Formats: sequence, C-alpha cells, structure tokens
Amino acid sequence: MNKTTLLAAMVCAFAANGANPLGFNCYEQSFSVTFPSVEAANAVQIFPRALPEKYDIAFTSRWDDNAKGHFNTYKIMSKYGAKGNFYLCGDINVKNMPVALTEKDCRAGAHTVNHAGMKYLTANCHFYQYMANRIAIEVKTQTPVNTHASPYGHSRGHKKDGTLSIGKSLMATGIIGSPDSYSPEHIKQWRYPENSCAFVYRLVPGDRDPDMKKLDDTLAKYLADPELKKNPAISMSTHSWHTKRGLVTLDKIYKKLTSNKNWWNCTQNEYAAYRYETLNTEVRKEVTGKTVKFTVLRFEPFELGADVPLYFDISGDAAVSIDGAELADGGKQIKAPHAAGHTLPEKYGYLKLDNVTLKLEVSESDGKMTAVVNNASGKELKDVTYIFRKPPMYGKPVERTAKKSVQSKDNTTVATGEVTEKSHHYQAGKPYYAVQMDYTVDGKRCRLYADCFTAERNIEANVLANAALVFQNSKDIKSDDLKALSVPGASLAKLQKLAKNDDIITISGAIYNRNFRNPGYIAVVDIISDKDQTLPVNLKIARNGRMFFNGAEIKRGKKAVLQFVKGVNRWVGEGNQKDRIILFEVNGKIRFVTPENNCSK
Repeated sequence: MNKTTLLAAMVCAFAANGANPLGFNCYEQSFSVTFPSVEAANAVQIFPRALPEKYDIAFTSRWDDNAKGHFNTYKIMSKYGAKGNFYLCGDINVKNMPVALTEKDCRAGAHTVNHAGMKYLTANCHFYQYMANRIAIEVKTQTPVNTHASPYGHSRGHKKDGTLSIGKSLMATGIIGSPDSYSPEHIKQWRYPENSCAFVYRLVPGDRDPDMKKLDDTLAKYLADPELKKNPAISMSTHSWHTKRGLVTLDKIYKKLTSNKNWWNCTQNEYAAYRYETLNTEVRKEVTGKTVKFTVLRFEPFELGADVPLYFDISGDAAVSIDGAELADGGKQIKAPHAAGHTLPEKYGYLKLDNVTLKLEVSESDGKMTAVVNNASGKELKDVTYIFRKPPMYGKPVERTAKKSVQSKDNTTVATGEVTEKSHHYQAGKPYYAVQMDYTVDGKRCRLYADCFTAERNIEANVLANAALVFQNSKDIKSDDLKALSVPGASLAKLQKLAKNDDIITISGAIYNRNFRNPGYIAVVDIISDKDQTLPVNLKIARNGRMFFNGAEIKRGKKAVLQFVKGVNRWVGEGNQKDRIILFEVNGKIRFVTPENNCSK
C-alpha cells in the first residue's frame, strides 16, 4: 500500500462504526473556535445541522426524460430562482438541452441509457443502464451526477433478485440520492446502508394541467407527517408535458413554493451530498484554555457530487471568533466550506481528456481490473484516485485506490473480488465494468472515465427468459413467414432487411418496445437444451400476437408445454404497441445463446 492510500485508510478509520457507509474518500478538516470563558470552552459541543443555516425543509425539483418541454419548466424555475434536477437518458436527443439546463441553478440526474424498464432487466443490464448513463451525462454537461430516477417508477424488480440488483447497481454507480420512490422503504429494499441514500417526498400536482388544490392537499399531508423530520425534503415532479394553461398554473406554484423563507432551495445533488455529510460526519474536540480545536471528518466533494458548506449548531455559549471556518447566527452556528484543494471536478472526459488517455482492462482468467493511463500532456497528474466499479454479481461493488502522481504512464490493478451472486439473474448478459479516475492538474480537478464489457457467461438456469433478436414488424411478414423463421437455424435475412432496431431494447427477462407508436415487433429466441425434454412454459403475449416454436404455432394461453430437442430450439413471437411486454419463462435446466448483447452500447 503506498503512502497516499495508507493516509486515506487512516483518515477514513476516523469514520468508525459505519460513519462512512459507502466507503467514500475522506479527509480531516480542523477549525479553532474561541469562547468567552474556559468553562464555556469545556462545556461546548457542536452538532451537524440537518439542513444548512436555519432551514427546516429542503425544496427542490425533479423532471424526467429528454423532453423539449424542459425548456418551459426551466424558464419558470429560473424566474423564481428555483433549483432542481432534470433526469436525462443517455441517448440525449435534443441539441444542447443538457448543457442549457445545467448552466446555472440546475443539475442533471441519471435516468438510464435508453429509458429502459428496469423492472424486467437482469443485473448486468441494471448496472450498465445506470453507470453508462452517469458517464454520458457528466461528460455532456461537465457537471457531476449523484442522483437517479428510474423510468416508469421501476424502483423494484419483477422478481426479488431484481430489486436487490437495482440497489447494488445504484451503489456501484455512486448514487446517493433518489427521488424515485414514494416511500423510504424502497431504499431499504435496495439494501442501502443506513444514512447513505437521501429520500425526497414528491409533489405531483399533474404533468399536463397542474391542479393547485391537489398540490395544497399533498403538501399539507407531508407537513403534518412527523416522518418529514427524518427526510426533510420536498420535490416538485415529474414530467415537463405542460399545456399552455398548465404552464400558467406551474408559474403560480413555483411563485408560492419559493416564497417559503424557511425552505432551503437546492438541487437534488446538493441535498443528497449534504445529507450524506450531516448524517455521517464525526467530530473530535481538543480544549486549550478558551479555544477549542474541532477536527471534523469530511467526504471528498468529487465523491459526493456537490460541495455545499457543512453547518454545525453550537451548544452552550455563543462563540467569539473562529479560525479555519466561519461563524453564523450570532456565533451560534459554524459554517464550514470544504478545505482548499477539496473541490468538484472542473473537467470531465471519456477515454481521453487533454492528452490524457484511460483504458480499462478486465482479465477474467485471473480476476483483475487494470486502469491503463497514458499521460501525453507533459504535465504531472497529482492526487490520483481510481474508483473501479463492478456489476452486482460481486460481493464488493467498488474498489478504490490512490497514487500520489502520474508523470507519463501508469497501470493500476485491483482484484475484482469474489462473485457472490451466481443465479441466472446476475449472470445473464455481458458483464459491464467502469473505472473513474479523479486527479488534479495545474491545480484543477479533473475526471476521466473508461469502461468495457467482458464475454457473456455460459450459464444454466431454472428460469430462462432471454430475448436474442428483436425486429420491427411489417405487414410484409405473414404467419407462414414466422412459422418458417421458427425452425432452428433458419435464415433471418428477410427479417433483418426489415429491421429497425433503433427503438428496440433487447433484454434478458422480457422483450421491450420503447416506442409507443411502433406498429409492433418480432422477437427471436434461440435456446440450447442439454437433452430431449418436455417442459412447461409460462407465456404472455400481446392481443392478436402469434407465437411459434420449432416450426409449429403455439396455441394462445398463459401456459404451454413445449417439446425441446437436444441442441438448438427456436421461439418466435410477435407483439404490438398496446401490450409491449412478452414474458417467456422455462422451468428446467437449459442453456441459452444470445446472438446480440442485451445491454451493449
């Protein structure tokens, strides 16, 4: 272990007993406070405030998707100085929207790569959807991401493993705030450690034509709920689809809500970062006469995703003066901005940034991840921290290591660790990995990302559901065509000529069409059975849809008994826009192949 890593380990040992639940990089900050008497200095204690200054509620906003209507919402928010987060997908399709929305008082949050229905995805896809989305948005907006919102409100998985892998994937991604669920219980279901993920209560007066009475009723309910003291944050929500009449009402709503002088107007990044600090900070005290030296555990802003000053209440007599921080509220509070040099990144890059390149290599043979750096900038990279992020099959989702500097080239390797989750849900699809490199150059903090996939595992499963290929439907495809395509090994050339896969997501567990206006889709699943066997299958298909297996049509119904042959078997299904999910579950041990990766870029 090098000196920098050892120092970080010693500093973080300060946060004993779970005071740093996600293992963030941290440092010690000290300030000396003088009191009117020796007695006052001996008696005094300081306590991190639940919210900054004298605020009792945090007010923020959450708006989802890549909608052009965000510009109208943002304009009204700016009018009243309101802050919040816009949750954007990775395939950002509105020119300059992410940059425009984050130029001033708002931030962007993670909303998956392609607005995927997380409820139905397997673990490797969960992590890819969150992590790749975070990378894309940070590089596009040049701002940090520390919060997420799931499309369609899918905070829980279709099965128990799905909910757990959502939580593990979010932790691996570095998410510490979620406005996604209606209850803090969802965060517990994700298995986040206590005090590590901030929850926000949502005000949803309506996406198109907001209803002021609905807003007042919901707000009154929250304000009367004693649970609000445990999670003191309220957020406007959820979609910028407002009509002209709705925008008029939205204007009135923001005018009303921003007039509360005891509410902290903040982004969801700021709230999540502040809550992590205030709930996990520890303080040491040393008294010398009338002066008390307080040493405080702080978490690096580049880990938190915001650099809000931390406030402390002073018990006992008011302080007279302070060195190393600021006094507030007539000497009854301490305001502690982060120490010099502990800042957010000013630049973000993917694979290359200012002649510094980063590559991630994952060796499955010996279980190692290596960050390969080529520094051709001619400048020294200082205070280098590598954060290796892994899919949720691993027991430990994140590995951190540090180096004092990188002059020209560097290879830093860590062990991937133990694979603790071995079910089909965690093994299906290509595992996705990422490395985050934070460093300073010329006194400015920078961040560079790299990522990679490894080969898909050959696994067995008791429940199998894997969409191999999905195509746009066409009137030119007839029942006889589908029947012929369902013969194992049949050419898909005709279907491929008609394919329009830009609006299709292929996932393990379901076949999902995210374009509501598509006339339909066709799915092809190749399955390898280790023997001739008859197996019961659970099926769900759209109205008027058709299914074929090994050259024969399957009669409609939720269940069927299929005759698998040893070797390759093929299932073909058709759906439409009204029922966009097809589930295909097989009981029994069988292996499957995936001609196309489920969650690759």
